[in-house]
Amino acid sequence: MPVPPSRRCRFAEASGDDLEDIEQVYAANAGVLGLRGSGAEARTRARRLLSHESLPSDVDPRDATTVVVRCLEDDSFVGILALLHQHPVPSALHIGGLHLLPCIHRQGFGEEIVHHLLTLASAWGYRTLHASVDLQNAGALRFWSAMKFVRVPDGTEDHSGVLEPLASIALVHEVQNS
Repeated sequence: MPVPPSRRCRFAEASGDDLEDIEQVYAANAGVLGLRGSGAEARTRARRLLSHESLPSDVDPRDATTVVVRCLEDDSFVGILALLHQHPVPSALHIGGLHLLPCIHRQGFGEEIVHHLLTLASAWGYRTLHASVDLQNAGALRFWSAMKFVRVPDGTEDHSGVLEPLASIALVHEVQNS
């Protein structure tokens, strides 16, 4: 499903033309993503994301969308967003990754994107919005907690080979249906 624009962001389905931007956001966040060494890991991860190679085995690639986020004001690259529709259950929309450039952090873009996704999840008929977070990423844990996401009971998961292989805790936010 296409993601309509929010107040400050536009969203477009990622394509091969976006490889450098996706690689850039992975390289810029290498420390929290567990990437080491040269930009080769960031490039490999970006390619895997675009090709859907890193999807969980129970996700149909047609239910996965990788989205490039750009600033409406100047069309500058903000980050990437991976959405899994009907995952982990049919009533859920899952954020398989929300990665913003570090220079964008603490400017309200992440909060705006998540609020926008909550509104869209409701409009699309979902009951919950899910996210997975690496327990070692204290900044991300603070962000999702501030966004009122709570731990899924028994939410520690094995995410071998999924979009976020470091993710170790599942979070959920109830959607307000209109």
